[in-house]
Amino acid sequence: MSDFNINESADIFNEKTSKPNIVVSIIKWLGIGIILLICLLLMYRCITAKNHPIVHKVLMNEEFYEAYEKNPESVKVRKYGMQSAWESVDQGRIVEFNSLYHIPATDQLQFSIKYNHDIVKGKFNGIPFKLRLVDEKGNVYEEYWYEKADRERFRYIRVCFEDIELEKAGLDKDGNKQYHSYTLEIEMVNEKGDYEPLCKYLIFDGKSERAGVFKDVKFDVEKK
Repeated sequence: MSDFNINESADIFNEKTSKPNIVVSIIKWLGIGIILLICLLLMYRCITAKNHPIVHKVLMNEEFYEAYEKNPESVKVRKYGMQSAWESVDQGRIVEFNSLYHIPATDQLQFSIKYNHDIVKGKFNGIPFKLRLVDEKGNVYEEYWYEKADRERFRYIRVCFEDIELEKAGLDKDGNKQYHSYTLEIEMVNEKGDYEPLCKYLIFDGKSERAGVFKDVKFDVEKK
């Protein structure tokens, strides 16, 4: 009888000790799952926070291809510095500007616009903005084309303005090159479908000491 009692007690003891092990295992795996989920969310946020590749793209059209076919060595893409990269437009929302390129062979000026998609309230075709460049003399340039992309809560527009010269024809009294200045003016569609001023941005300051400073951008010519 004593042996039977000992075995029976052992079974009861095993049952009682197995339950806490299951609970601990569940808690442990839940903890691991939460940690993995947090890590995945952080990775996702890091990936989506990175700008879309279109931001740095060299846009090419027929004029670009023709110039390149005639003399590939003459087609240079120059990257210039910019002022403060963004403008605040609405309750913490910003419009950001990046990658200012100029192509002297074709007189094309390219840059990117990044914006929060929720600043746009009205309906539109193409893009929600009307764009124009205004030089230091008040001349207006409105001939442009673009490509667009989106990533998460941001929208991207890569813009190419035509007939934009940066260098002026003559030199100053000290024999230095002179440059034009260009201000980008943006109008945005509203809820009524009309366009109203959004912001102004000095995209190229020809009076700056660094106006003539640039670096060449490497590019691959896309097939037509």
